[in-house]
Amino acid sequence: MAGRKRNADPSLFTTGELAVAVNLSPRNVILLCEREQLPIVSGGGGPGQHRLLDVTGFARAVVIGTFADAGLPMSEGVKVANAIWSNRSRQLPQALANYMSQKALTSSAFANQPEDIFATVYDGRHLIITKDDTTIRSYPNYMADPNQTLKVYYIDPRIAGSAVCLDKKKFFDHLLKHARVQIKINVSQALRRAALQMQMIKMS
Repeated sequence: MAGRKRNADPSLFTTGELAVAVNLSPRNVILLCEREQLPIVSGGGGPGQHRLLDVTGFARAVVIGTFADAGLPMSEGVKVANAIWSNRSRQLPQALANYMSQKALTSSAFANQPEDIFATVYDGRHLIITKDDTTIRSYPNYMADPNQTLKVYYIDPRIAGSAVCLDKKKFFDHLLKHARVQIKINVSQALRRAALQMQMIKMS
């Protein structure tokens, strides 16, 4: 029985290619597509139909897969991606497309570079996006309903009598000093590594 035709289009990616490039299982990539967490551009309408994703789906998969590698459940990686996309929806896909076109990517894929974007999750609940050590956007309790407008910021909502901040800056100043767990990801570097991996996949 003949196998599926290889996808030679450099700007479109199958779920199998994405799975290898972002270090998620093929089933998890398909599941993310089925739940519309990864946008597909064609296929997926029935058994045997190839799902194809463009650079936007690829970039979202990178963020989800990178945080999953760091120890967050995939569902939380999705929420981080959603939060980042609310502020950087064009920049990350554009950066990934640029990396995909670079020939000498190996030298930069595994080191921090000026202008890199970082995303840090504190205590599994709070998210800060930074560039050059400057906060681009901060999300107290990114796990909450994104439509919910938080007016009061609790230092630890799981503890009765937890300290309360009415000012977001004071809340994050306190959090940065006292957070018990911190997961910091160089999102730009993750995109470069995934782009390098995809270049190798497309050449094979």
